[in-house]
Amino acid sequence: MKPRSNTGPRHAPGGSRGPDGGHGRSDDRGPARGPSRPRHDDRPPPRMRDREHGDQDFGPPPGRRRPLAHGPGEISLHGPPELATPLADTIAGARSLDGDVLTHGFHVWPARMHRAIAGDLIALLAPRVGSTVLDPFVGGGTVAIEARVRGHHVIGVDANPLSALVVRTKARLTSADDRDAFGVLVEALTERSFERVRERKGALAKIHGEHLGLYGTHTLKELAGLLEEIRSLDPQIDPADREAALVVFSSIVGKVSNRRADTSDEDVRKRIRKGLSTELFQRKGHELVERWAELSRTVRVRPGSLEVLTGDARALPRLLNGKAVDLIVTSPPYGGTYDYVDQHALRLDWLSLPRTHFERAEIGARRHGGEVERWDQELGDSLAAMRAVLRGPASRVALVIGDAQLGPRRLDAHEHVLALAPRVGLRPIAGASETRPDHLGGPQRREHVIVLGPR
Repeated sequence: MKPRSNTGPRHAPGGSRGPDGGHGRSDDRGPARGPSRPRHDDRPPPRMRDREHGDQDFGPPPGRRRPLAHGPGEISLHGPPELATPLADTIAGARSLDGDVLTHGFHVWPARMHRAIAGDLIALLAPRVGSTVLDPFVGGGTVAIEARVRGHHVIGVDANPLSALVVRTKARLTSADDRDAFGVLVEALTERSFERVRERKGALAKIHGEHLGLYGTHTLKELAGLLEEIRSLDPQIDPADREAALVVFSSIVGKVSNRRADTSDEDVRKRIRKGLSTELFQRKGHELVERWAELSRTVRVRPGSLEVLTGDARALPRLLNGKAVDLIVTSPPYGGTYDYVDQHALRLDWLSLPRTHFERAEIGARRHGGEVERWDQELGDSLAAMRAVLRGPASRVALVIGDAQLGPRRLDAHEHVLALAPRVGLRPIAGASETRPDHLGGPQRREHVIVLGPR
């Protein structure tokens, strides 16, 4: 490991507790600072469902959000029952399991796959430890995390440049020393940020005008100063720690903005006091340390490698440069449902990450309207690229995909995939579908788990 230097004090002075249990202002010198955090390796491990090991006592800390909170829908099977029933069990089983264990929920990521579905598909379709698992729409890293803890080599691809930072951080396997060192770094950055707030030191927020209005003046200056401290870290700091600090920063910029949610354009007036952005950074930094500890305790086999690439899922043969994979588990965009570029625009702006290629490479974007032919071509090209990198006859593709909403037209994703698959050299093996409420208020949609193999 590279040496770490200039990380500042290990402990920051503690502040008084406010009514909500948070840290209030301890005196008139500025915002209070939270206490340094102890090593958390002695906490009980998280709860995780695994078909190979069964339900084990890995339960998450209370109070974390559960994805897929709506009630169960009707599940239908496709293909031989002996193959389709385990897929239906995977869908149904996820309802009772917390999706936010390990590092899964650390950084908000709209429409992420439930970790139990990803984990079950990997356990079902890649029983041999050391297989190579690919997610060409890796997003926030659900598949990457679940594959790593099972001892597989992982390749993730996403057009969103933020994805690579988030996945490398969330799927990182750390030692106790690594976690202690990052905790020290978090405290040092927290201390420097508080000093800037107390001294009213200026900093320039290098974000576009459309985003400047989402923040109060003091919040904008505080965030800009914190980011400046991260970017000016000593070059000898471990690059993975520098990247993790940026991911922690990215995790808070929406929380202290006046935007209601990442998937909403609605602005609300929030009362963000001075020092709160820094406190949130500190809390999230130590939360990451705790989650890393949970993740490392869960790994019971030799972990495989991790490679995360920024690129177009339709160009997998070029991106993988001749590498072949044993299993693909992925959740492609649901046609016409989201504009992911817009949802991540604020974070991309703060981190100075380019969005031009992302805009060109995003498939199924809502901004493309009801262009059925375009969606047909985009999804077909993606499937063709997946087929091209499969290792052999036993390799599989597992898709978690919802019905498309292309303008006024609802397109059944299961039927669509089955129509496209033979054209690109894939054959259907089995599937299961569940009805889901439509978040736009329309008729029920269906979400599908579809397993394909080479023809």
